[in-house]
Amino acid sequence: MTRWQFKEKTPTSVKVVMPLFFAVLMVNLAAWWSIPEWSLKAPDAVHSVPIQFRGGAIYFVQTWLARLAHDSNWLAAGLGALCAMLFWLHRDELERLR
Repeated sequence: MTRWQFKEKTPTSVKVVMPLFFAVLMVNLAAWWSIPEWSLKAPDAVHSVPIQFRGGAIYFVQTWLARLAHDSNWLAAGLGALCAMLFWLHRDELERLR
């Protein structure tokens, strides 16, 4: 199996962005997993924002959870693109191990 590592010290930007990316990814997965498990299928005063899932199921969630689920998608995509850009910028500092 091939592995990549930095030749010298890992750049600080990579040390900051990678943990943020994985943390947002975990929050995103937890939010999208928990919505079908615990959300209501009928709206009430607190759960008023509809979220439609694949297959046509509609769940009603609180405003903060809908915003978290939506924003974490974009944040994960942006941080993933930033990770790719950082590895491309630091490509001369990477070495391949076998």
